[in-house]
Amino acid sequence: MKYFIFILSIFQASFLMAQDEATQHRIDSLNQILENAAHLHDTTVARTYLLLTEDYYVSNQDTVIPLCKKVLAITSKGLKSNPSKKIKRSLLVSKASALNNIGAIYFNEGDIPNTLKYFHQSLKVEEKIGNEVGIAETLSNLGYIYNQNGDNVSALKYFNRSLNIRKKLKDREGMAVVLSNMGLVYYSETDTTKALEYFKKSLVIEEECGNKSGAATSYANVAAIYRNQGNLEQALEYYNKSLTINIELNNKPEQALIMYNLGIMYYDERDLTKALNYGLQSMELAEVLGYPKNIEDAADLLTKVYEKQGKGMKALEMYKVFIAMRDSVKNTAAQNAMIEQRLQYDFEKKEALTAVEHEKEIAIKDADKKKQNILIWSISIGLVLILVFAFFIAQRLRISNRQKKLIEEKNEENELLLGEIHHRVKNNLQVISSLLALQERSITDVKAKAAITEGRERVQSIGLIHKHLYQNNQFASIEMRGYVTHLVEGLVETLGQKSNPIAVKVDIDELHLDVDTAVPLGLLINELVVNALKHAYSDVSEPLLKISLKEHDGTTTWEVLDNGVGKKADLEEANSFGMKLIRSLSRQLGATIHIQENDGLSFGITLKTE
Repeated sequence: MKYFIFILSIFQASFLMAQDEATQHRIDSLNQILENAAHLHDTTVARTYLLLTEDYYVSNQDTVIPLCKKVLAITSKGLKSNPSKKIKRSLLVSKASALNNIGAIYFNEGDIPNTLKYFHQSLKVEEKIGNEVGIAETLSNLGYIYNQNGDNVSALKYFNRSLNIRKKLKDREGMAVVLSNMGLVYYSETDTTKALEYFKKSLVIEEECGNKSGAATSYANVAAIYRNQGNLEQALEYYNKSLTINIELNNKPEQALIMYNLGIMYYDERDLTKALNYGLQSMELAEVLGYPKNIEDAADLLTKVYEKQGKGMKALEMYKVFIAMRDSVKNTAAQNAMIEQRLQYDFEKKEALTAVEHEKEIAIKDADKKKQNILIWSISIGLVLILVFAFFIAQRLRISNRQKKLIEEKNEENELLLGEIHHRVKNNLQVISSLLALQERSITDVKAKAAITEGRERVQSIGLIHKHLYQNNQFASIEMRGYVTHLVEGLVETLGQKSNPIAVKVDIDELHLDVDTAVPLGLLINELVVNALKHAYSDVSEPLLKISLKEHDGTTTWEVLDNGVGKKADLEEANSFGMKLIRSLSRQLGATIHIQENDGLSFGITLKTE
């Protein structure tokens, strides 16, 4: 059972920085420096190779070890030339980092012997130059590795050495991390008293340092210990403290995990109502994030709750989500195979039960037939013929009814699978949107940032279509009124002016369009609304945005109207990517574009929908 939010050891390797800081521009710049390596000092070349490993760790880990070995060769050669004290220290710092980075790659590959070999070599170099910060971090790494491999005696030895150095350096935050890791060691030995002691020590330091994120993690760890000890009241108190901080920090991944832990706690206590409530909240957050692991955990909990409540179909639906998310981390093909096998198993099980029932029916009918034959022969030949004919008709009706039932069951399975496909497409698009959001936060260039934002909005407009499909169980067409309203509300919330709210009026006829028409049309509406929100309302005191749809005699007319400052000529002559996309989508739909200028801009689209 999962209770802890584990605190991973802080690796010394500088390339374990946030992945979204790596950029192609940085790689190009570093490679340009290395082109002049013959004219550079060995310390500069070694440091440049180490900086490259930061970026290649994200995109191509296979290159990290070769680059680090180049660093080792450069530092070995430089150290043999009897350098000055300052240069010698710089070379040894680079050597220690390269050894540590090689060990980290071997750890990722599951090669523990080589991991320990290179971490120990790195520690030896750090001790030689007296780099206490590096020594403390490497000791923490070694403690973490030994703990992961079941050698808790060695793990505690290295953690204690690291803790003593951090105390000497007055590194309070580092002390809190080591104390939490030591608590995890004791927990793995089922010594919950010791584990609780170390978690609380870590919590005190986190609170004194004002580290809200660390305090939230420590609260969750303490709650898990109380839960393990059966102290439900204390566990609930500490989980809620952690949840409050994570909500304040808008840390949705941790919120989802704590909701899951609370759900598990109430499930174990057989409070299915609260378990379901927290499970659904965890699932909602996980789907917003698009994180497969969080979705998997929530689906696993909901499967168990629905099974206990006797809701078989909901339990099966959640189980399929659980399998899909669990296997998506490993292999998409394996994921599909598992779902297919599960469905095949359920179908064969139903078939087997049907066959048994059929055999029972035949046995009963055979017995009845014998009795009827005795009675028939005793009465008359004519009555025998009537009964035989009636029996034949009854058999045909039973076969027809059974075939009809099988067809209905198969149709239900197909609809469930189709809904699952749309759900999975929506989740995948949400993952892409989340990745774009991460990339956007790391970009400082205004134009590049705007391009990423627009791309994310386009992905979300497509994902919204698939969400409406599986939520409404209408897989052939989209109900446009709800879809467009939802789309426009999201865009206004994201891009609208906070100080001067935009009045939005949506006037849409009831209309259903097929997916092939709805997707490009949704992208068109997305582009037009985004264009209005970004460019139309400067110096407009009462901004207004109207979106209308009218259908008449098989012709549908869309209009996006604003009261902004835009000009028709500017829009017609624009050669931006957005306008190119609008024209391309219009040609794809066979639609006609109309632009009018009257107290703002009106952009109309007319297309045949029959």
